[in-house]
Amino acid sequence: MTYSIKRYLAFSLLFSIVTLNSCGPQGTDCPYDFKYYAHILQLPVGFEPNSRIYSVGDTIKVNANLSNSIYDMSTERYSTIEGFPFRPTVVLFRFNEELEWEAGFRLNEVLIDSVYTPIYNPGGRTGDAYTSKYVYSNEEYLFDFEIVLKTPGRYLFAMVDEYDENIGSTEYLNEEADAIQWEGRCEKHLNIAYWMEDNEHLLEYKNEIRLIDTLIYYDELNSLFDDDLEEHLDPGHREVEFSGFRGFEVIE
Repeated sequence: MTYSIKRYLAFSLLFSIVTLNSCGPQGTDCPYDFKYYAHILQLPVGFEPNSRIYSVGDTIKVNANLSNSIYDMSTERYSTIEGFPFRPTVVLFRFNEELEWEAGFRLNEVLIDSVYTPIYNPGGRTGDAYTSKYVYSNEEYLFDFEIVLKTPGRYLFAMVDEYDENIGSTEYLNEEADAIQWEGRCEKHLNIAYWMEDNEHLLEYKNEIRLIDTLIYYDELNSLFDDDLEEHLDPGHREVEFSGFRGFEVIE
């Protein structure tokens, strides 16, 4: 794949940040070539039913279950990882015809089982958000929930992990996760990538993505795999493909 100058600069920035901050108890010998800047654990996320257009009254099931054999997008290999404390945070943006945004979870019903210990965070920078915990049982990581659609509009869904959000001044909050070892873990930085299994429809929502990039993410968003979308964004260090972004529309 050919990368533009903006994408090259984004990778350079990421590499510099991670190189300066990489640390951990892992050994210094690493037998793998890294495709990206760090270990990037790929956690698949799916929408059921899989569609771009839904109707008021429909229910979307967000399924993020996976086995403990987890794919590392950098080493391009699977590793058995047991008991990692994944802590997903999900947000939902709604846009009207004037391209004004509001918190989508206030306008629709969210059903998250208490077994995932969900915490509702109202009124943050990204609007309302829910932070939960995966359940690890019988060699599987379990997390799913439902969104009952009640309000028409255009939407952007995103899903990130608190581990990534804590990198930096609050990195001490990641001590539990950093202590988890697995065969093949190198002395490299670690990132969690919530990866949409189906079409994310991001290019159809490039104007909405650009808006929240400017107003909420301070031009941090970037695309690694879509040249057209990448040209629409600044060379930030938060990849939309690794942050569970997905666009959809709700009609009457």
